[in-house]
Amino acid sequence: MSYADASDSLCVHAYNSDGRRWVRAVVKPLNGVGPSLNIYDENNDSGNNCGSLATAYEDTKYRATITAYWGETGTTTTGTG
Repeated sequence: MSYADASDSLCVHAYNSDGRRWVRAVVKPLNGVGPSLNIYDENNDSGNNCGSLATAYEDTKYRATITAYWGETGTTTTGTG
């Protein structure tokens, strides 16, 4: 997952390698005001999938929940930040 402040773009990219891999980012404003994002990418060599926070209020704090799967049974993990 990456964020570019200049373009207000949040992107996710599943690592391209053998086996199925995917990553999902769910991003919500902590105060409940502003846009939310739900971005998903699979490792199909298509590059990043991105969403925009351009309409978010300046200095709004967001929480991202990232869920990733890397191709083996029991290898789904979730983290927040």
